[in-house]
Amino acid sequence: MRFGRDLGNQLVVEDGDAEVQYLGAAILPSHRLHNFTIKRVDGQQGITLAVFFNLERRPRVLVIKLFIPSLMLVSVGYVTLYIPRKLLQARLIVSLTTKLVLYTLFNQASSTLPITAYIKLIDIWFFFCICTLLSIILVHVLVEHLPEEAGQGGKVVQIPPSAAAVRIVNAVGGAEGGKKDNLNFSLRTHRAGIWCLTADRALKIMRYCIVPIATTIFLAFYWIAIMDN
Repeated sequence: MRFGRDLGNQLVVEDGDAEVQYLGAAILPSHRLHNFTIKRVDGQQGITLAVFFNLERRPRVLVIKLFIPSLMLVSVGYVTLYIPRKLLQARLIVSLTTKLVLYTLFNQASSTLPITAYIKLIDIWFFFCICTLLSIILVHVLVEHLPEEAGQGGKVVQIPPSAAAVRIVNAVGGAEGGKKDNLNFSLRTHRAGIWCLTADRALKIMRYCIVPIATTIFLAFYWIAIMDN
């Protein structure tokens, strides 16, 4: 640290000539030091010299150590949606293992970051990744309790043929030479109820709608927030 000029036992500080020289390494493993300035602060005990500098985190290190590995883990969890439904054990084991590894990575990253009272952007990133894997696991469990085909599991309601339908059948049978006996009346039974969500439909909705749309919206808002900061 170099000041203005030295007059015997007195030290005269001139704001225009005072400067700070940092002799250490400016590039640290995860941060970069720059913009060193010195300012005079007037206090009750006299004049205090304060040194200010910017501690900037290196973005490439974060991308390589945090963002890319977490995206790879979420991608592995997303791929489990394409595993055949019969292999429930394989789907759950891969999903749960991926979630545990991601949570371990989040704890490791949190231990190296300063403790703050507010929520950091990296916390929001890992929270979204963990919630995505959790939703995939829940879908795997839900699929096992859904019918394989539409119409299974509903109430059976007998629908009697109307008089008009009988007349149409008689007319067609008479025109075709009495073939009305070949008509199948088994469709009189109909399974009534709400729209049936089958296992295949649930997986397709998760594959092509929920996960891609939610990820795209989150990434758009997330990187916009990073650019603004």
